[in-house]
Amino acid sequence: MLAALMAGLLLLGACIPEAEAVGTGVIAVSAKDLYAAYASDEAAADAKYKGRRLEVTGEVIISRVVVLINQYCIVLNGEIDPTFTSWGIQCFFNNTSDTRLYEVEKRRIVTVRGRCDGLQQDVVLRDCELISLQPK
Repeated sequence: MLAALMAGLLLLGACIPEAEAVGTGVIAVSAKDLYAAYASDEAAADAKYKGRRLEVTGEVIISRVVVLINQYCIVLNGEIDPTFTSWGIQCFFNNTSDTRLYEVEKRRIVTVRGRCDGLQQDVVLRDCELISLQPK
C-alpha cells in the first residue's frame, strides 16, 4: 500500500513543471502589468502569480520603514486607477540591514524579487530583496 502511494506521488510530481516543482522559477513582470492583471481579474492573477517568486520592476512612489513590524516597505507605481482602491505593489523587506534600501526614494526605478501574496488593497510582495536600483 505504501509503495503504491509513493509511486502515485512520484507520478504526480512528474506532471509539475520543473521550475515550479523545485521552487526556482522566477516570473519577471513590470509593476504596471502586475497591477493591471489584478485590477482586471483578481482570480486569474492569483492563479498566475500568487505564491510564486516574482521579479518586479517599477517606479517607487513610497519608501519607508514600518516600525511596528520591523520591515522596510517600498510601494511601486501601478498606475493608480480611480475606480480601483489601490496604489500599486507593496514590497516588504525583512532584511532592513541592506543599506541600499535607504537610498531608495520616490521616482527611482527599482527591481525587487519577492513572493506574491496576492491583492490586499495593494498587490503585496513579501520576503523581498532589492535586485537593482537605477542611478539618479
